[in-house]
Amino acid sequence: MLQLAACTKPAVETAPASTETAAVTETGGGPHTETEPPVWGTDDDDGLAVPTDRAFSLYRADGTLHAEHELAKLVPSFCSTSDCFLEGGSQDGDLFLHTWVYGNLTFEGGVIAFGSDGAPVFTTTGHAFPHDVVRDPNEGSLIVCEALRGMRWIVGDGSSNVALRWLDDAHPDWPTNTPNALDLVTYEGRALLLVTYKGSPLFGVRTGALALWDITDPDTITLVWRFPDDGYLDTPHGAALRPYGGGWILVYAHTRGGEAGGTVGVAVTDRPDAPPAYVADLVPSGGPYEFLRGVEPVDGGALIVTDAGEEFAHVQADGSVMLVGAPDLSPAGVSGAVDGSQRFVEVVATPLIRDLATPFEARALTLPPEVTAPSP
Repeated sequence: MLQLAACTKPAVETAPASTETAAVTETGGGPHTETEPPVWGTDDDDGLAVPTDRAFSLYRADGTLHAEHELAKLVPSFCSTSDCFLEGGSQDGDLFLHTWVYGNLTFEGGVIAFGSDGAPVFTTTGHAFPHDVVRDPNEGSLIVCEALRGMRWIVGDGSSNVALRWLDDAHPDWPTNTPNALDLVTYEGRALLLVTYKGSPLFGVRTGALALWDITDPDTITLVWRFPDDGYLDTPHGAALRPYGGGWILVYAHTRGGEAGGTVGVAVTDRPDAPPAYVADLVPSGGPYEFLRGVEPVDGGALIVTDAGEEFAHVQADGSVMLVGAPDLSPAGVSGAVDGSQRFVEVVATPLIRDLATPFEARALTLPPEVTAPSP
């Protein structure tokens, strides 16, 4: 079993379930056995940050609500009178950074920074379908992932949306289109930015991919690797690159990665700047994911998986967050591309939170000690 480290605080045992045998379809090799479900979230302050269509919510590890902040109050200038949606984001010290869009045909939106009490600190506007935001450790600027353009760097206090620089299709190594998620990795003094590209899954054409960029020198941003190294993924979302054991694990929400629905893609590498080796696409035993949009490794060999539910059904609350174990698998010897180069492994997905309105992701975090009461 993959033992993850340096992701969150160590966890202790939760209620065990029986060991199950994993059903495997792969290119070569025999079936693999899934171990007992992973453990995570037994400390009192273990929790999850979950942005949904209408609110930013903090949940305890047992799935109960800790705090909730309505988007209409986070961005009152736009979202109190318009139909807004909360997208991806990151924790920034004591603040939360998140992207948001409002429901018009231009998909315009911005970035909101707010505290654990839901009090807004700043808001930007004028971004082209923003999907994620992280702070650049080099200069303190903000990197905004705009699905209709690329990555836009803006000043760190959110006082302007004027681009300090862009990483977009003007770069000679730009791999494909529609970036939709960011994951920042610092390694040996370098700042590395993992970008998930949805591609254009139209008319049977699948052009999704992941790319790791070295952004340490803002004047010379370079491509470190592309995944898969040959071929494409089908509508990936929310990739994450984390240390585990003596190496690193790459996971990604492969939204249309299987014949019946979504899968969780897994790859491994010795170090983040070395190209990952594909391991498997994990398939839930209870039925296909509807629209998988986020996955994050945590301690105990666990993956936090977010299924947004029916795509585009922004009123229907059928999204969920699950806990999935990463099986003990070695590299498959194939690329992981959706051209027959995949290995499928059935795993048990344990629900943590149900009936969510289009959750974008679920990020493990230490719950803040003081929050306001949930909105009525």
